[in-house]
Amino acid sequence: MTLVDKANLLDAGQAAPDALYNSKGEMRNLTLDLGNGMLGTITGPFSVDGEGFISGEFSVTLKNIEGWRQNLTKAFPDEDSTILINNIANMLKALADGKNESTVKLNVRDGTAFLAFIPIGVLPQL
Repeated sequence: MTLVDKANLLDAGQAAPDALYNSKGEMRNLTLDLGNGMLGTITGPFSVDGEGFISGEFSVTLKNIEGWRQNLTKAFPDEDSTILINNIANMLKALADGKNESTVKLNVRDGTAFLAFIPIGVLPQL
């Protein structure tokens, strides 16, 4: 990850809770490996506003979409979450011509994440 004008974060001592407010940077490669072939990779530019909300345009690659679907529906078993997870998994597979791996653009505006024009979640303030 690259942060613009934030070299002072490397100074010894603890960073203030709002140290990333009013900043910008680029996520070069954040990879999540949850085992069983479930990999997620995120890259792209981002900014953090004065209230700690993230905005950015990210490229997200998910491998083993079915594995993600199964594990997320177990972790979030309520009906609304299950419907949302299934809809997103179905959309990802459709965009990937039925394959079990997909790369999409994820737009985040003021902490709200969108897949195309569909809001899929809200990120907490930093």
